[in-house]
Amino acid sequence: MFLHTPDITVTIFGYASATAGQTVLAERRVTANELVDGQFEAELDALARENGWQVTHLCRRTPEYQETLKLAAEFGMRKAVGPTRTLLERYLTGEVTESLLFALGRAVREGGGHPVAEYALQAAERDVYSVYWRVRLGPSVYTVLDAAETWAGMALDWIRPQSAHGEQPANIHAL
Repeated sequence: MFLHTPDITVTIFGYASATAGQTVLAERRVTANELVDGQFEAELDALARENGWQVTHLCRRTPEYQETLKLAAEFGMRKAVGPTRTLLERYLTGEVTESLLFALGRAVREGGGHPVAEYALQAAERDVYSVYWRVRLGPSVYTVLDAAETWAGMALDWIRPQSAHGEQPANIHAL
């Protein structure tokens, strides 16, 4: 990763005023250098003072996280059929809507497809959930992001070479 490329998305959460509820205050793409050298922190402090914000927490989405979920969804689409395929296609367009969130949730509960498609669907559902409900989740958004990344990793584990009998290694199915 190049430290000078602004490729880390930082979402800033908090209160815009003493009477307002918690909200997304701002979102910005930053470089790794800005995070490491304190430049982003200084700019955030100045912005918070200027606007009267009370910052509660930050959420970072790295390019590696986004690429992992994208690859899992693309790979899952190869094994998916019908509505599961359609949902993964919608996810890959960047859609974050209530209807997609509920449709993903229903599809995850119904299950029954190829494991790769199911794992990719689980990852997409967690990712959309983390974006759609990020204000209410607060700092626990990282738990949901970790779950999304875990499910995506499980989908991508199927890319590994198969055994001589065409089966996946036994540990692939472990949660």
